[in-house]
Amino acid sequence: MGWYLMALVDTLPHYQRDDPDRAVIARAFSRVTSFLYERQDQKTGLWCEIDVRPCSLDLVGDYMLIYAIAKGARLGYLPRNDGRVAAAWKSVHNRIASATSLSNERSGPIGAFLLAADELDMASTALLGRGERILLDGWFTSAKRKNAAGQMEPFHYKWDDLSDLGYSFFGNIFRRYGVSTEMLNTAPTIEALKDAQFYMIVSPDTLLKNPHPNALQDKDAEQITFWVKQGGVLIVMANDGPNTDIEGLNLLMDRFGLHFNNVLSHHVIGDTFPMGRLSVAADPRFFRRSHILYFKDTCTISLSGSTLPLLRDQGQVLIATAKYGKGTVLAVADPWLYNEYTDGRKLPREYDNLGGGIDMVRWLLRQVPN
Repeated sequence: MGWYLMALVDTLPHYQRDDPDRAVIARAFSRVTSFLYERQDQKTGLWCEIDVRPCSLDLVGDYMLIYAIAKGARLGYLPRNDGRVAAAWKSVHNRIASATSLSNERSGPIGAFLLAADELDMASTALLGRGERILLDGWFTSAKRKNAAGQMEPFHYKWDDLSDLGYSFFGNIFRRYGVSTEMLNTAPTIEALKDAQFYMIVSPDTLLKNPHPNALQDKDAEQITFWVKQGGVLIVMANDGPNTDIEGLNLLMDRFGLHFNNVLSHHVIGDTFPMGRLSVAADPRFFRRSHILYFKDTCTISLSGSTLPLLRDQGQVLIATAKYGKGTVLAVADPWLYNEYTDGRKLPREYDNLGGGIDMVRWLLRQVPN
């Protein structure tokens, strides 16, 4: 049952919302979970092996079930305030707290233990953004590369890209708060955006990156602007001029009083990391903790109207925001959260882009209209 329930909950996120098979799997997950609730041991909150009396607990199976149920709750496949889910989280916490529960076992339960522990670690935040969706643009940023199988695949600023240029670590931040991370590989129409709370555009392609880029046009800006006015939260990350379509971005951003300047700032030569070092003080408006961040080869932002700067460095605005109707726009001068600078391997230990990204996501969650 542990293997089966894990397979169900791990498979569901890979189905499109309108795929009829997704509903079949979701029903199976709900049905099996209901059965497991009936078999939950009242004394321990865990599960006994079926038809074994007296109750015999299976450590590996317990961790599998705890992981699957906790993940199902985080992703919205189970009720938000189900007390039995809370009991499962509490039970695995008690088991983890008892160090001897692992010391006398072989390595078999370690994988399931780590999965369950990770879900437990997310429990305090997992419901903050549950049911919300972020769409990451795959239309304006649509460059492709050949993979190991010789097939062309999209890359660069993609949720599922584990390479240095991917956004898998950034996506994990959203997912830890219960937000569904999805791609929008078509033009951003009102219809395509209507069920999303967040839409993010990152460094649209230039001819240097893509011989056939989908340039952002006025018609796209009109659709996105209408969606923001209705309460959408728009995140736009630019780059330095040669590496992003700044002119196209400004067709959109000028509507909100935010303008990306086609200049090169925070230029870094090789791995001379201090050239991109930003010392950020804690500020309840955005970064709730202090950080040492790293921005490399950025543009800058000019403001007009009732916009608000959120990060300045060397007299230049690097992050700013604007309210528009019921919605919010966040402008960032660099795509600073790709894996190369969030995985903790390349940058010196003092740099904390991942921590800054966590603060940014928490700020974004607060911008969604109630």
